Amino acid sequence: MNRAVAAILALSILGGVASVGAVVLDEGETVTSAPANDVQRGPVQIAGSGIVEGSTGTIAIGTPVAGIVAEMAARWGERVTRGTLLFRIDDRDIADTRATAVAELAKAEAMLPPATNKLDAAKQLRGNHVVSEQDVIQRQADYAVAKSSIEAARAQIERIDTEIARRTVLAPITGRVLKINVRPGEFADTASAAPPVILMGDDDQLNVRVDVDEHDAWKVKPGMPATAYVPGNHTLSARLQFVRIEPYVLPKMSLTGSPTERTDTRVLQVIYSFDPATLPVYIGQQVDVVIGGPIPLATRERP
Repeated sequence: MNRAVAAILALSILGGVASVGAVVLDEGETVTSAPANDVQRGPVQIAGSGIVEGSTGTIAIGTPVAGIVAEMAARWGERVTRGTLLFRIDDRDIADTRATAVAELAKAEAMLPPATNKLDAAKQLRGNHVVSEQDVIQRQADYAVAKSSIEAARAQIERIDTEIARRTVLAPITGRVLKINVRPGEFADTASAAPPVILMGDDDQLNVRVDVDEHDAWKVKPGMPATAYVPGNHTLSARLQFVRIEPYVLPKMSLTGSPTERTDTRVLQVIYSFDPATLPVYIGQQVDVVIGGPIPLATRERP
């Protein structure tokens, strides 16, 4: 009986030692395991919606003067150089006043020689006491009036020419005419709510303006790789080149139409570029963009 009790006690002691060893081993593994925040992360993937635009952005060209479009020199899809005539606003209302201004200048110029001669004569006769000092002063005033009349007439012509020039709109950049909203004979308005007369952009190199949800903005790092996919056919894709991050978070303007889309969110805009030959898209078209790649450990930020 004593031997049986001794055997039971021995087995109990061995079991306790084994349990303590397991606990120690388990605690050792827990202590030596790396904290969750220090585990190497996988590649970061950020999905966003992008709008294709020219490398210059899309330039909305309006008119500085409201009026009827007399001539539309630009053509849809045409590539124009900087300084090329795009359109001209009817300038007959201001051009008619130029003839009057030119006549006023001719009249003022005709008054100058007599005033000059009278002043010169008065100065010569003043020494002989034939002409009084008061007469000389008066003729000097007449000469000054004649000169100022000429200057005023010339300034009026320059003002008219400037107004005529404002009605002639030239291309501000070398690029392609993307859209024409006003035809010859239609009224072009200067109001901010009015559509631009012409949309232009340089399409030698295209950009993608990617909207990144503000909740994912912390993940974006300069230089991150990205890929653009054509909606409806994701087999058509192109690698993008990072251009810049525009560091102002703004309300989301570009909508995809998804039923789960939030319209009250704000987005960070990231600009990428690509060669137009690599993707069959047009300026103004929406594309799906995936920004992603491994983040270097030294530059990684914790949320």
